[in-house]
Amino acid sequence: MGSADKVELALIVVVVGAVAGLRSYLPTRLELGDGVLFAAALLLVQGLVRDLARLRAARRLAAANPRKVTCMCAESTIGATAIFAGLILVFLATPVVLRLPSFAWPAGVASVMVFGFLTRSLVLDWRERRFRWEPDHNVNVAWRK
Repeated sequence: MGSADKVELALIVVVVGAVAGLRSYLPTRLELGDGVLFAAALLLVQGLVRDLARLRAARRLAAANPRKVTCMCAESTIGATAIFAGLILVFLATPVVLRLPSFAWPAGVASVMVFGFLTRSLVLDWRERRFRWEPDHNVNVAWRK
């Protein structure tokens, strides 16, 4: 585990701690579509922050590593799909309402962020049409053949 991974794990702990501290101000009732949208947005924001940090640190590697891959980050694929599903649920006005106990917000935020951390190197390979591990996918992505 590298230093960037350790920093990300520390930030997850900080964010979950902040949510736990603010849980008395967070709603105890949440519609399903809103919950899906929140979780998807959190996953996408976490991935964006990580990708920006990786890109900033890896500019040197891009020039030294001519290998290109055609893939999409699984985290982004899942997040974008969940945003779409959440919007459908919101616009269909689904009557599903979640009643949240006090631990639900910190547990939910921790679950989404740990999922994002664990799948950070998982990509959907367009040519092979499968998921695989690609640790440096931010540096090597080529969208065209």
